[in-house]
Amino acid sequence: MKELDIRLFLKNLFEATQHFHSKNILHRDLKPDNILMRSKNNIHDIVVADFGLSTELIKGKENEILYKRCGKTYKLFHL
Repeated sequence: MKELDIRLFLKNLFEATQHFHSKNILHRDLKPDNILMRSKNNIHDIVVADFGLSTELIKGKENEILYKRCGKTYKLFHL
């Protein structure tokens, strides 16, 4: 994958995230499994999927902490 492809992919991912955040929606399970490509030939055209664990921020309660755990747990290993 070329650097330009990665930049465009990330740009589109950030724009998608910004879009649902602008609608006061938190995905809460954003991971590679939930980022779909519409075509094998165009990795820039993506869709964010699986909003089953998402939540809506309620006006006036944006600063409240969400306590419900959700999603998979990943371990990071340093080599």
